[in-house]
Amino acid sequence: MSGNKQNIQGLVIGANGLIGNYMGRLLTHKSVLWKGTCHNRTCSDFLKLNILDDDLESIFSHFSPDVVFHCANLSGGVDFCEEHPEIAKKFHLEATQKIGSYCKEIGATLVYFSTDYIFDGTKGPYQENDVPNPLNIYGKLKLQSEYWIQEHLKKFLIVRTTNVYGWDPKTLTPNYIMNLYPCFISNFLNQ
Repeated sequence: MSGNKQNIQGLVIGANGLIGNYMGRLLTHKSVLWKGTCHNRTCSDFLKLNILDDDLESIFSHFSPDVVFHCANLSGGVDFCEEHPEIAKKFHLEATQKIGSYCKEIGATLVYFSTDYIFDGTKGPYQENDVPNPLNIYGKLKLQSEYWIQEHLKKFLIVRTTNVYGWDPKTLTPNYIMNLYPCFISNFLNQ
């Protein structure tokens, strides 16, 4: 890795998604020096990054962040993971392991956004120490990533999200609220 790294406080991987976008706004509001990455939907403010194609080395060779926020998610969500388990494994587990290894190498803290899909949904709300029981590939891979992080890193935070929603008309994976919008408009116009 290059000795001419730019020191930044935060690196947001997946900065143009719902969670990553929020993290970026929060970091900016707090006057934190940060860089963001994007993949499918490019943005002039962010660095192009495909975590499946080993672009990670180029990012970590140029920047030395204090904290890495791993907010990237696979377009198509849970359904895509079920239909493409090998790609899902490369994205959710193997890329997370690479990101974690780079964090360990440079002494950065990894903030990993996981999911409540690590549970089976039979009870809730879940507590952090409840026994996981994922029912799908997405949940299983996220749980495996959590275990890997806990085993290999000392500086990390795992955040389990649930029902992430917001307005993002350019998304490739509309969330629940966005799916309701056309129904709402149709009903409103027909009144």
